Amino acid sequence: MIKKCSKKKQKIVDTHWEVWDSANTHGNNKLPNMRTKLLAAAAILAAGVASSMAQNVYSLNVVGYVNKAFVGGGFTAAANPLNATNNSLNTIMKGAQVPDNTTVFFWDAATQDFSPILPTYNAGSQSWVPDATLNPGTGVFVFAPSAFTNTFVGEVKQGLTSIPIPASFSAIASPVPIGGDVSVVLAQLPAGDNDTAFKWGTTEQDFTELSSFNAGSGQWIPPVNFQPADGILYFRAGSATTWNRNYTVPAVP
Repeated sequence: MIKKCSKKKQKIVDTHWEVWDSANTHGNNKLPNMRTKLLAAAAILAAGVASSMAQNVYSLNVVGYVNKAFVGGGFTAAANPLNATNNSLNTIMKGAQVPDNTTVFFWDAATQDFSPILPTYNAGSQSWVPDATLNPGTGVFVFAPSAFTNTFVGEVKQGLTSIPIPASFSAIASPVPIGGDVSVVLAQLPAGDNDTAFKWGTTEQDFTELSSFNAGSGQWIPPVNFQPADGILYFRAGSATTWNRNYTVPAVP
């Protein structure tokens, strides 16, 4: 559901992975060895590599909500699809629907591992300890003891959003609530040859699909669909770059 709040005419181009110790996971020793899964995904990538306008538009301030389902007893690759007042976990994902001891895993591109700081939800106080910021464009993995649905509420990010894409692995997401083929979700990302986007399967608890960029054809192969608020594991085959995503909500006829 979205609403137009205001509009003005402007010109723009649119077009562990490691099992953590019990002290950090509140005694939960059932977290899967996600580092192994990442290495397996990298092996798949290696095998794949071996084989392998300016226009006038209306700018709208648009607010709305996006529902995101989280699997129980496992991991969900997620992201914040809307820009809230401060994008802290205590703002965008809290309430009685969030199970106690739900944990958010942030990827640290510098160490190529998950951050040792694990925001964990305390249902008694309905707060995250510690709190953390999840801006649109950042992907995370969320472990929830039981299934729940979170409603993200905020404004669609418009204009320029710059997202750093380091060499090797990172966890990213579309900074705007757009789903569909990877070429749409990652529009304007300066992908290089053999850059790869991995899709996480919540049922399988593993990476189930991947799409690699072919510089010769300028296409992502094969097509893979992502939903709004999906986190994406991204492999950058070349040197680091920056994803400058410029977006404006199209005018309603």
